[in-house]
Amino acid sequence: MDAYPVIHEFFGNAVHPAMYSFVDFAFGDKLSFFERLINTMLTVLSRPFFPLIERMHNSHIEKYVGKDLPRTDELYRSLSLLIVNANPIFYPIRPSTPATINLGGPLHLEESQPLPKDLQIYLDGAKHGCIYFSFGSTVNSNLLSPKSLEIFRKTFEELAPIKVLWKFENDTLAKKPRNVELKKWLPQQDVLRKYQLLEIAADEVIS
Repeated sequence: MDAYPVIHEFFGNAVHPAMYSFVDFAFGDKLSFFERLINTMLTVLSRPFFPLIERMHNSHIEKYVGKDLPRTDELYRSLSLLIVNANPIFYPIRPSTPATINLGGPLHLEESQPLPKDLQIYLDGAKHGCIYFSFGSTVNSNLLSPKSLEIFRKTFEELAPIKVLWKFENDTLAKKPRNVELKKWLPQQDVLRKYQLLEIAADEVIS
């Protein structure tokens, strides 16, 4: 995934909506008039939107961390290195400074490994299908409010006989439905490789 235009600008990299796709759209290297128009609109709209995000981040930092830390706009302007997941072989050529490194490619993927025995038995027994549910590493399920947990619990219970594999950081869940399996850690890559799940709800999905 490439960086947003405003980030490229911080590093002095070339930014032009007629040449480079906006980060959320993979238009390719030959943009049509309509694609260039969309790029231009998104690039223009992102400029006033970015300071709004900065102010939101700053307010959260002051509230939960402290007021003695540098503001996010100061941090952005003091960055020394930009690493983007954009292989120049597949992306349009972009003049960039030496501070920009294009890694490109799924560096996070690992060799397939056998699943733990208990997990394999659970998934093999999901005759009606299984749903994989995880907030990734950014949010712990056990930190959800009791109200939110109860909503998830009731929803998953109503899905029976479909099974639900839930990455959950506690050993137990009050009134845990019989069709729900809790695991503090899951080999996500191997689960997604080996099983055709009905649904994947994860913050960090790896294909």
